[in-house]
Amino acid sequence: MSLTRDMEQGLERNGLIAHFDANKAAWEATTQDAYDYTKKAFNGQTVREDDVAKALRAAVEISPPLRTELDRKKLRQKYWIDHFTALVIDRTWAGLTK
Repeated sequence: MSLTRDMEQGLERNGLIAHFDANKAAWEATTQDAYDYTKKAFNGQTVREDDVAKALRAAVEISPPLRTELDRKKLRQKYWIDHFTALVIDRTWAGLTK
């Protein structure tokens, strides 16, 4: 799922873009791991953003710092995980080793 303007605005309003920015290096490393895993699993086939998002979502979902932030802000809906995953892919994709 690609990041939409509406999703980005919701993340911004709730401080989750600031959370990403404060932890950017960690999210870049996590996304690189998800990309590498996906690339290996695809065995030479084209890897797309949504393919990596599937692997990355699991890491996003269990991230203790993100969970703390979501709980602190009472953001309990599951779509926040999907939206944050889309944000991480959007903000890190250009820097991934391809």
